[in-house]
Amino acid sequence: MWAEGGAITDLSKWVLEQSFAGAARKGTERQLRVILANLYAAWAEDPGLSVALSLTNSAYKAKSRYNSTKLSNQVIDVVGQLSDEGYLHGALGFNDRRLHTGRTTRIWPSQQLVGLFEQAQARRPRLTVAPGTELIILKDAAGRPVEYADTADTVSMRSDLRAYNDLLARTFIDIPERDQPFLSLPRGGTLEISQSNKVVRRVFNRGSWEKGGRFYGGWWQSCPKDWRRRIFINNQPTIEDDYSGLHIVMLYARQGIDYWASVGLDADPYHVVGIKGFEGDSRASRAYAKSLLLMAINAGSDKSAFQAFRSDMRSRQDYRGAKITDAQLSALLDALKEKHKPISEFIGAGAGIDLMNQDAKITAEVIRRFVDARRPILTIHDSYIVMFGDDQRLRAVLKAAFEKVTGIPTVHLKRTGIGFSDVAQGHDADGLGSLTHQHRTDGYLERLSDFHSS
Repeated sequence: MWAEGGAITDLSKWVLEQSFAGAARKGTERQLRVILANLYAAWAEDPGLSVALSLTNSAYKAKSRYNSTKLSNQVIDVVGQLSDEGYLHGALGFNDRRLHTGRTTRIWPSQQLVGLFEQAQARRPRLTVAPGTELIILKDAAGRPVEYADTADTVSMRSDLRAYNDLLARTFIDIPERDQPFLSLPRGGTLEISQSNKVVRRVFNRGSWEKGGRFYGGWWQSCPKDWRRRIFINNQPTIEDDYSGLHIVMLYARQGIDYWASVGLDADPYHVVGIKGFEGDSRASRAYAKSLLLMAINAGSDKSAFQAFRSDMRSRQDYRGAKITDAQLSALLDALKEKHKPISEFIGAGAGIDLMNQDAKITAEVIRRFVDARRPILTIHDSYIVMFGDDQRLRAVLKAAFEKVTGIPTVHLKRTGIGFSDVAQGHDADGLGSLTHQHRTDGYLERLSDFHSS
């Protein structure tokens, strides 16, 4: 993260004056500002988060495409000074070459620095990515950024992303019901509704342009679903559409099968019956089946799928689901494999990373068409948010993009979004009346005014 002016810049200058008087000053303020901006961003999202930071000289390459903030190994001394002055705590990393394991050093703010962050927060600091930040990121199997030579494809992807980010920068994205621009997250921490946290990147994995490639960035991607439905774009209500059973349908497409055309749009890809241990609550059983099947598509084995399933249940605080045994999950997964026999070879075979590459290509096509039309769109992988009035355009684009990438013409789209339940229940004739006149808090109106005056 980067701060250009505002509360974090002022804070970095104050800390520099207070605690770095005897240190070499050249370049120190820039290094300090980057550290404080990233610590503040992590703390504002979740006070329990830490920031990973390498303390190895070789980690800082001046000419790296990923070093837009121009960090140098001087940052190591800055971190040491901040620690000595009581501004932060840390856990040292390690590298065990014998076991091929390691961990990057992590730092987090002390209570002293948290107090300064709380003062800065009252001034609504605006953080953004540094100018020139790389938008196309390639990572190796360990998740480390990989240097690469540009190709016609990477140049084109970067150009498309710049156009998309330029459109987002000109778009006001907020929640009118929130007087303060913060949301409490279900699993703890806070999400800041920020007009500066709107930069989107693409991340490819395992050192390959055919692995991953999804779009990341923008505060709406971390927004809980209940609040995501309430997002306004340019002071207008929104709807959200996503593809139903996307990865399942794409696996069928690999086999040359148009899934929805073959089973009918009323079919449920996650519905199985007669599985011991899953009787009674059909709604919960379906939810478990869906979670397990999606985990198994991503996992490299059935066993790892079961472990991922229980971990997901614990994170959702579904303790009933977390206690389901391997034997029960195996029976459920066998039933799902039988139901989806044409694609059973891909279940538990680690197909997810390749499917993400394919769904990212679909999203890239959707974004490109909306940018060409100068209409804003927000993406959460295979889910898309647009203003009311752009919903028909969205559905047409989603169908066209899916067919272009997969060769399959039939899609099943699900709709959610602010006021969709109002429209479905006939609360107003055209679906816009009560939505357009929804209450807007004073804080929201102030943020809207600030955005248009900046």
